[in-house]
Amino acid sequence: MHVKTPLARQTRDGLHAIFAIDPKGGILMRTQQGGRGGWGDWQELGGTVKSYVVNRAGNNGLLQIFAVGTDDAIWSVFQTPPHGVWGGWQNLGGKVKAADVVTNTDGRLELFGIGTDDAVWHNWQTAPGGPWSGWVSIKGKVQNLMLEPDAQGRVLVVATGTDNALWINRQKMPGGEFGGWKSLGGKVKSFQPADAKDGTLDLYAIGTDDAVWRIEQINANGDWGEWKSLGGKVKEISVATGKGGRAEVFAIGGDDALWSLSQSEVGGDFQAWKSLGGKVKSITAWGDVAGRLTVFGIGTDNNLYSIVQANPDVDSWSPWGAFPQNTLPPLEKPAATHGSTAAAAAPAQNPTYNRRRW
Repeated sequence: MHVKTPLARQTRDGLHAIFAIDPKGGILMRTQQGGRGGWGDWQELGGTVKSYVVNRAGNNGLLQIFAVGTDDAIWSVFQTPPHGVWGGWQNLGGKVKAADVVTNTDGRLELFGIGTDDAVWHNWQTAPGGPWSGWVSIKGKVQNLMLEPDAQGRVLVVATGTDNALWINRQKMPGGEFGGWKSLGGKVKSFQPADAKDGTLDLYAIGTDDAVWRIEQINANGDWGEWKSLGGKVKEISVATGKGGRAEVFAIGGDDALWSLSQSEVGGDFQAWKSLGGKVKSITAWGDVAGRLTVFGIGTDNNLYSIVQANPDVDSWSPWGAFPQNTLPPLEKPAATHGSTAAAAAPAQNPTYNRRRW
């Protein structure tokens, strides 16, 4: 099936769920049927959307989708207890170009969107699972945004400004007002946040030079270091954290292959870029219940493919395979050193080869 914009999430049972948009703009979902990787059929969730994000609907662990509709309003659909059946779509209003959602420390969901004025607007639940407040501006002039709660539970809005610098706006206290926009500098096209093991935040970005850049939060109070280049020439990135806490940067290179860049140790330097083959135009990385990373990719034929780490925190990968790979490869004996395994095989480069947030 031809799809776009893959996004992986974890169900309340600890299994994978993969979401995508079908050619007509509807949301699709496919869920693991067991911990070894067997998958059910695609489930059509409806809607006609441009982009979407998936978050927890509440403390019961069920999932909720927020999407930008073709009318530029935010639409939502969520699983209902006790068995997770999906309900009907609800219109939450607004006129936005892109959006993201975060869960506050008290369980309330909060939506953020880029308005037609390029400012950031937010809309929050007045109680967990309750009604929505209505849209309010926190100003700014931005091109895209993502959300991260910090170590104190304050929501951090990260956005690319119209000047191509990276900007942040943080709550003064959990659930409270925002303190105002602050520039982190840089010249970036897109970015992705990643949690560090010590509770701080790292930001990875594609610069205007197409290289990958990184800026680290120095401490949980919000001080930041300097931008550092990780090299490469890439089109898109997805960042995941391995079981042991090492950051793994995945990128689509200029050759459309998947490339990876791994930390040598938690908080340490990065090793050299390594090709994992394939021909993809969109990716998302995710960790499975065994702690192994999986990268889902949309191939140049618009079908969904995946590649799976053989063991947690090693550089040995399965060949690319057409999704779903109904059985994950068995766990291998751990390698003696991080860099001692062989490279993954590349797929044949034609429409039958075997191998998101907006």
